[in-house]
Amino acid sequence: MGNPHFLAIPFPILGHMNPLMQFSQVLAKHGCKITFLTSDENYNKMKTTSINDGEEKLIEPYINLVSLPDGINPQDDRKDLAKVILSTKITMSPMLPKLIEDINALDSDNKISCIIVTKNMGWALEVAHQLGIKGALFWPASATSLVSFNSMERLVEEGIIDSQSGLPKKQEIQLSSNLPMMEAAAMPWYSLSNAFFFLHMMKEMQNLNLGEWWLCNTSMDLEAEAIFLSPKFLPIGPLIGNEDNNIGSLWQEDETCLE
Repeated sequence: MGNPHFLAIPFPILGHMNPLMQFSQVLAKHGCKITFLTSDENYNKMKTTSINDGEEKLIEPYINLVSLPDGINPQDDRKDLAKVILSTKITMSPMLPKLIEDINALDSDNKISCIIVTKNMGWALEVAHQLGIKGALFWPASATSLVSFNSMERLVEEGIIDSQSGLPKKQEIQLSSNLPMMEAAAMPWYSLSNAFFFLHMMKEMQNLNLGEWWLCNTSMDLEAEAIFLSPKFLPIGPLIGNEDNNIGSLWQEDETCLE
């Protein structure tokens, strides 16, 4: 029996990659094996930008970096999150089982034992479930925000928010008797003002509930009331980023402004 082997799969933006890399470093320091999956686009940027200066310290020898295509064409706008979400799922999901098989074949004593994902990558927990691999959600934001997303289906059933847009029918919402009343406009999906993201998160939460644990970047001292709402919650924060555990920028620095 080898060491625990985690496959970390963040949504391919820095706000998800950096926190999950920080947590991966913590796991690695405790003797766990980490395979960190990113998109080909990000993988190539990490190899060609200034991150090269610190890559060995950041990645090796504890974390193995691998990649899959995300299906986004070079001419496409990567700021279009809806396009990135859909393309990543459609392109990566059928490739993930083969990648896992190949990784496991390299070290049969340290096969992948758990897949950790961030928001928008819930499809990977579906794959993990089908393969009989344990899964976990890593949530870089507050536990309360995760509770709000997990409450969407109930809020729709109770007629508190619209089933297609997520727009509230009341000015205030109470997610639980343990939590105070909150302004409806403060709900995280409301600020997006986009029906796609609301419907996407409704489906996403079904996948994220396949995870056995919700690893949240918070602490009991900060959010005990929210954490007590689900036995899945495991507070593992707050994680502190520094130059040793941050991926940094994926873009090459333009030094012409200094000339």
